[in-house]
Amino acid sequence: MEGRGWGMSVGSSSNTGTYAAPQVSHEAASSSGPKSSLATLAEKLEAAPPKVNRIETIKVDGLVLLKIIKHCTESLPELCTGSLLGMDVESTLEVTNSFPFPESGSADNENDDDAEKESFGTKYQFEMLKLLRDVNVDCNPVGWYRSTYMGSFCTSELVEYLYQYQDQFDKASCQKSAVLIYDPFQTKKGNLALKAYRLSDAFMKMFRERKEGVKGKPGNVVKLSANVVSAVGGLKGDGSATISSVVSELSAEEIFEEIPIEITNSNLFTVLIEDFKERNGGKLDVDFDRLNLSTNPYLEKNFEFLIEEVDNLVNEQQKMQAEQRRTAKIEQEQIKWIQQRRLENKAREERGEPLLPEDADPSNPIFKPSTQSSRLESLLIRKQINIYCDQINKFTGSGFSKMYLASAIQGDE
Repeated sequence: MEGRGWGMSVGSSSNTGTYAAPQVSHEAASSSGPKSSLATLAEKLEAAPPKVNRIETIKVDGLVLLKIIKHCTESLPELCTGSLLGMDVESTLEVTNSFPFPESGSADNENDDDAEKESFGTKYQFEMLKLLRDVNVDCNPVGWYRSTYMGSFCTSELVEYLYQYQDQFDKASCQKSAVLIYDPFQTKKGNLALKAYRLSDAFMKMFRERKEGVKGKPGNVVKLSANVVSAVGGLKGDGSATISSVVSELSAEEIFEEIPIEITNSNLFTVLIEDFKERNGGKLDVDFDRLNLSTNPYLEKNFEFLIEEVDNLVNEQQKMQAEQRRTAKIEQEQIKWIQQRRLENKAREERGEPLLPEDADPSNPIFKPSTQSSRLESLLIRKQINIYCDQINKFTGSGFSKMYLASAIQGDE
């Protein structure tokens, strides 16, 4: 993005301060000289591997958190998104500012297609970054936030968008990025439902390899599966076919990595909070959620979503089984063709005729690259099922404790 450097302050070269020059002995100066020393230093810097700092903590400013909560709450029942601004300092990602994205119907004509709405949203973001730069406010994008309902956020669109953020930002300027997921519905239960996620390094590597493999697939060389190559006794090496590489599959838990969040406030705001505590005492500590014994609505909604995701997983598995049967049928046809071509080449060799390519024929329909469906959707469904199960376990644990405590108190009375 062009706005990566807008919030970066660069030191001026017009500083008139005096600095002590480094002391160099005559022996060192005569033996190496400044040019050779700089060359040696440059060689060492080029040979040294780049230092990659993993994000271990995300520090969110308290004012930014309030802006996110306000935007997500006012947008209900619609879900909303916004941009996160800040910078990364070693292993910490600091979020110091944010602004909301316009709604899908904020354009002049609500009947515009998706491309025009996306162009409008991109233009809006760049204009906001320019305005923030003009008033000397942090304007380095470090990710985005989005609201969700009951923890439902595992979608292919989010993965694709987060992949583009991490692939472009992390490689181009070493600026880390993440996504904040805020659930206003669960926050009403008394606990702040805010989590930060990034795509894991293993998933980024696999996703990048698959994208590059699709783009760079040669048109005149057929890729055969290991099953076909093993059934025909190996390839002859005539250049017409190669063995397709096996891409390792990941589990559902290896897609995202959750980053711990730390809420930070300015010193003046911290002093103000402490002053409120001293003046009001225990009046600020009021946890009405502890008195809420109603568990049915929350559990019913979680189980409803859980059953829906299980049905989606069954449908995905049925699609995968149908695809495996179709792939096995094509592999049998390929094996039969290769065996017949090798018998034909033996007869041609006995007659003294030139041999034909016997590993594969790119013009034959059975050797055309098959478009295999992505298994990302099934992995995301499994991840979403795990999230619903975790939410049910956590809520039932506290809910049963409240019910047992209430029954014990009523029994004593």
